[in-house]
Amino acid sequence: MPYGVYATLGNHDLYGHEQPIVQALRAAGVQLLNDEVIRLTHQGQVLWLMGRFDNHKRQRVHD
Repeated sequence: MPYGVYATLGNHDLYGHEQPIVQALRAAGVQLLNDEVIRLTHQGQVLWLMGRFDNHKRQRVHD
């Protein structure tokens, strides 16, 4: 892929399975965006990608 592959975790990914999911995505070459913004340019046009971390994580039961 010319610009890479990006992802952000969804709210259900954070119910006790966050680390295995993160490890699998990273092993597959996926760049995770957690409260991050990436600026891409394609044919002179700007595209902003934003990964927003689920802000309810503090309310979940920890592993």
